[in-house]
Amino acid sequence: MMKKIFFTLTIFLIMGFNSYALTPMESIKQPTENIISILKADKYQTLTPELREEQWGEIWEVVKNSFEFTIISRLSVGKYWSSFSLEEKKEFQDVFAKLLANTYIDKVQENFKNQEVKYIDEKISDKKAEVMVHVALADNDVPIIYRMLDNNGWLIYDVRIEGMSMIKNYRSQFDEFLFKKSPKELIEALDSKINQLREERKK
Repeated sequence: MMKKIFFTLTIFLIMGFNSYALTPMESIKQPTENIISILKADKYQTLTPELREEQWGEIWEVVKNSFEFTIISRLSVGKYWSSFSLEEKKEFQDVFAKLLANTYIDKVQENFKNQEVKYIDEKISDKKAEVMVHVALADNDVPIIYRMLDNNGWLIYDVRIEGMSMIKNYRSQFDEFLFKKSPKELIEALDSKINQLREERKK
């Protein structure tokens, strides 16, 4: 079950391109199809380290404009956000975005096996929306809810997999870390993790 949930968490990185004219559902569906096309491209069916890096870059170009990283960063740190200096807030936002990319794009590359993504429903309330999709696995469909904000286009600020929130998951980890250590040490720890993931991808 945990392996299944971990895989479905990676699916949120399939969301990328945003246009103000798109509905929340369209802001999920359009880039999802773009990323699936990259994953299915003939030249990437046998991934050398060089091709894996090239494919990773293509996926990141689609992904990076779909998330409201400022809100994600603030919510993930929670009560400790006020203890960050302005410079540390910017540094954390940048490094956290890179961590998410390096963690989950890698997993998408490793685990995508032509799973079907079903677009189920969208609910809009003023400047917020929730989009539900199902990822069809071998034995069942896994529900995923994307929580979005209208910020000159619909941007993702949280993802819930079978009731599990990405934001709450990271907040729990960061709360434990920041209870004992400083924002600077957290930034350094995340940066170190990113370098580790990059080296692993080259193997």
